[in-house]
Amino acid sequence: MKYSNCVKVVVSACLALALQVHAQAPVANSIEGINVAQQGNDIAVKIDLKEALQSPPAGFSVANPARVAFDFPQTANGLGKNGQIVNEGDLRGFNVVQAGERTRLVLNLAKNMNYSTRLD
Repeated sequence: MKYSNCVKVVVSACLALALQVHAQAPVANSIEGINVAQQGNDIAVKIDLKEALQSPPAGFSVANPARVAFDFPQTANGLGKNGQIVNEGDLRGFNVVQAGERTRLVLNLAKNMNYSTRLD
């Protein structure tokens, strides 16, 4: 069964959510889809995952170049690609990189942004 988690981006920033699983557990979750839509002055980034999430992932921002990154432990990249150009508002695109049992989602921005996360 597939679950969806919506992410609301504040002032054109970005977001994602993650499942915290015991470090010995096999990778059970995967990022299945990423959809972006302009909503007024905000950008909504919807992350579709194989399994429902319990808590938000660790995230951080970088000023130069402007980026926001999120780490998804015990999660694989199930997209079949490592990136996409979006050009929606100040969100230029994203990269998804899997290293072992962790996947990092990096949102490439035109300028530094604030962001908020919502689990639906």
